[in-house]
Amino acid sequence: MQNETLSPRFAWIFSVAAILLAAVARIRLLPVPLERDEGAFASIGHAMWNGGQLYTALFDNKPPLLYVIYGSFTRLFGFTATGVHWGLLLFHAGSCFFLYLLVRQFFDKKTALLSVAFFALFALLPNVFGFAAHATQLLLLPALAGLWLLSRKPLTLPSVFFAGILLGAAFLIKQQAVGIIAGAAGWFLLDSFLSKNAIPKRVLTNGILLVVGLALPVAITLGWFSFQGRLGDLLRWTVEIPRQLLALGGSNAGVFGEYILPYFHGFEPGLGLALLGLALQLNEKESRNRILPFALLFVTTLAATYLGAAFYPHYFVLTLPFLAALCASGVFAVWKQTKIGGMFLAPVFALLTIGYPIALQSDYFFRPDFRKIHRAAYGLNPFPEMEAIGKRLSQESKPGDILVLGSEPELLVAAKHIPPTGYPFVLDVRMPGSEVFQKATSEYLKNKKPKFVVFVPTVSSWFPGYQQSPFVLDLQRFLQQNYILTGAAQIDKTVSKILWDEEARKPPADPTKIGALVFRLRE
Repeated sequence: MQNETLSPRFAWIFSVAAILLAAVARIRLLPVPLERDEGAFASIGHAMWNGGQLYTALFDNKPPLLYVIYGSFTRLFGFTATGVHWGLLLFHAGSCFFLYLLVRQFFDKKTALLSVAFFALFALLPNVFGFAAHATQLLLLPALAGLWLLSRKPLTLPSVFFAGILLGAAFLIKQQAVGIIAGAAGWFLLDSFLSKNAIPKRVLTNGILLVVGLALPVAITLGWFSFQGRLGDLLRWTVEIPRQLLALGGSNAGVFGEYILPYFHGFEPGLGLALLGLALQLNEKESRNRILPFALLFVTTLAATYLGAAFYPHYFVLTLPFLAALCASGVFAVWKQTKIGGMFLAPVFALLTIGYPIALQSDYFFRPDFRKIHRAAYGLNPFPEMEAIGKRLSQESKPGDILVLGSEPELLVAAKHIPPTGYPFVLDVRMPGSEVFQKATSEYLKNKKPKFVVFVPTVSSWFPGYQQSPFVLDLQRFLQQNYILTGAAQIDKTVSKILWDEEARKPPADPTKIGALVFRLRE
């Protein structure tokens, strides 16, 4: 009786406190400067609202729904970092809501709420770049909504069909959604064929409806671009270009131990709790049937991080709703172990799972320093400096007056501009078709002669060996002849400063610390 009384009370207090902490931290992080990907998505999405054609005049290689969502963010909340992150906050709240509904279908309200508490904190952590509106954060909203529809009992034909549509929409935000789709399909088949009351004809009908629902958003997208005569553009940028990039980069699986595992320092208690909970619950048939869908989804989403062989930290966001559910169910599985003092151990495990990563990064939650956050996550990439430069140039320029040489479209967002050539990112000159990008960039610089040119020397903003590229050397010669240096960003791990006019033209003490150079057209 004591267990039954204390368990819900602890779960509600702990969960509400953790969710409130996550919400306050997210609100504090709303103005954090955009990073490179966010800048590209925001600038393209914003341009689409003003008539720009994706893949025809605006070029990037992600699925189209991502840019539609970003365009909605900038339209509703402002073409700013804060506007983008308000959109992220709302999408994240929606993901939490559907995760609650999903877990409640298998467990109970307290387990569902505790799952949301774990997920809200996990998905916010800087380990997975939780402050940034990456596509992996955004696709969770339709994906979890689709999973919830599939979990409803009794399962109806409309639920299956609309679940498929939502999962297909998640794929149109980011290809890594295939991990959730694969997990959903596996769970659907196991549930259908292992059920004692399964009717083969009904299972077949549900399966067909699920596949049709999945295919419908993709078919509509293909049909829309085909109707406009732009199907080739869509396929080139979302299929051919990514394949070429993968061929250039090769497999980066070897970086997993060197690069990724350090980012997950802080998740150790959560992973341990999830494994312990699994071990305890797999011993009982009823518990096993409840927990297996989440274990399956955790495995399939973990496998999906291999897509592109990159293992980017934000890819692991896809695993977090299911890790959170495993942790929450693990807390109550431990609670039931009266022989080992589970009623005392369970709160300790829960507090450790949440408290350990917060303690490791307390400044991030309570005293966020945006520059430090970016340096810890992205090294010496000059993202905060791009925002400062963009805001300064916005006061002296109009749309079309700024050309960025490098992949830093977040500067243009800060200046309230869109990419003048349609390319927010540098296209690797080793790729077939890169001559089109080179021609567009060179012609814009030489024919339009924009008022400002921002050159970013960081290698990650270009491609390996860009310094010796004839294309880049030609651009640099033109800048020397027609422009004068008017600004410079000097950066290191702890501090940065932006110099203007005469201060910027003084020889730097350490040239390797130059993160950006701003040139003004000679009068």
